[in-house]
Amino acid sequence: MREKRDEINIEAYSNLVRSIVARYRNYGCPEDDLFQEGMIGLLAFATYAAYRVKKKIIEALNRERRGSMVAIPYNDEIFQQVPDADISPDDRDSPEEGETLQIPEGIPTLEREFLVLHFEKKLTLKEISTRLDMSRERVRQLKQKALRRLKLTGY
Repeated sequence: MREKRDEINIEAYSNLVRSIVARYRNYGCPEDDLFQEGMIGLLAFATYAAYRVKKKIIEALNRERRGSMVAIPYNDEIFQQVPDADISPDDRDSPEEGETLQIPEGIPTLEREFLVLHFEKKLTLKEISTRLDMSRERVRQLKQKALRRLKLTGY
C-alpha cells in the first residue's frame, strides 16, 4: 500500500520536474537524463521534507513540555516518600516537604546539584545561578541537560 502511495506522490510532482527540465533542454544534456536527475532531487527533497516535518513536530512538543509542569516525564520512583505520608504520587509535581529527590546513579555532580537546588530546595534559576556562580543561561542549559538525562534513564 505504501509503495502505491509513494508512486502517486511521485507522479503528482513529475510534471513539476518536467517543467523545470524544459528550462534547461538546450544546455547539451539529454532531457531524459535531466528528468532522472530531477526525480532523484525530488526523492531527496521528500526525505529532507520528512526530516523537517519531524523536527518541527519535536520542537512543538518541546515547547509544550517547557510550558507545562505535567509534560515533564518522570517516574514515581524519582521521589522517595517519607513513611506514613498522606500524599499520593498523582497529587504532586515536585517533592513535598520531608521528601528527597532520588537521583539515579551516573548523573554528573553539577547536574545532580542543580536538580537538588531546583526541585528539592525550590530555588529559582536566578538563585541557582548566584549560588553556582554561573550565568542564568548556563543554568538553563544545565536544567535542560539534567532533565534530558533523567528522561533517558527512564525517570
